Amino acid sequence: MANTHADRTHVNQFDESFKIHQFGPLVAVTANNRAMAESAGCSVYEPCRSVALSYQIVTAAGRNARLINTTNISRSANDHCPGCETFSGAYQFVVATPHELTLSRSARGQLARVHREVAALRTSSLPIPSVKKRADELANEVKSILDREAASAPHGNTVDPLDRFQPTVTMHRHVR
Repeated sequence: MANTHADRTHVNQFDESFKIHQFGPLVAVTANNRAMAESAGCSVYEPCRSVALSYQIVTAAGRNARLINTTNISRSANDHCPGCETFSGAYQFVVATPHELTLSRSARGQLARVHREVAALRTSSLPIPSVKKRADELANEVKSILDREAASAPHGNTVDPLDRFQPTVTMHRHVR
């Protein structure tokens, strides 16, 4: 979860979360991802800026891997804050494979680079539409990295026909 609250005493607020949760074979998993940003009580002459970005990656394996209960929510609000800039982006990636997947060293390195780029938005003076565009670009990079990993994941060669499926990567995006 990423959560920010900008006001007269904390004019520029930024929070980011970038988490990887790797599960092996499972019976049930619930994955919750949230980004909440609020600006309150600033004036049109001295506006606030509040940005919250949350990226969550979940890997799961086995016959129930595609049955993950996911929640991906973002919320932005300007509360009595004319001229304030508020943006929240929640990006959730669910990787489902028939057999346990461990992200490769290369993929982890690429994801760490993306995480650094998300964190670098903290010091950015980009306008909110540009922050949103960059956050979406970084989410697409994460999706590409995970697609490559899923494509090389072991699949098939199992006795149980319910465990035979092509690995998938599902991206949930919610921005406000």
